[in-house]
Amino acid sequence: EDFAPTTTTYTVNVENTVAQVQVMPTATHPNATITVDDNTVVSGEQSGNIELTEGGVTTITIIVTAQDRDTTKTYEVVVERPAVGIRVRIKVFLEGPLR
Repeated sequence: EDFAPTTTTYTVNVENTVAQVQVMPTATHPNATITVDDNTVVSGEQSGNIELTEGGVTTITIIVTAQDRDTTKTYEVVVERPAVGIRVRIKVFLEGPLR
């Protein structure tokens, strides 16, 4: 899904093998500041690794603060990571005659 400034929540589904992600937010104004999960990120650069919950949902909060330092806009990226599939093989041994 493409980014739209008026859309504040995005949902992403990943494979179980994806244990962490990074985001790369970009502000439209050079003096705006950005935080990703309370960590400052330079506009146009990747955040640090964000660990994903296996078999659950991880919500990444991105806050953009305008150059006036008062106006903020909050975006959320909801990442859904399924639990690992468990396969069980069962062997059945029968004794005696089958009827």
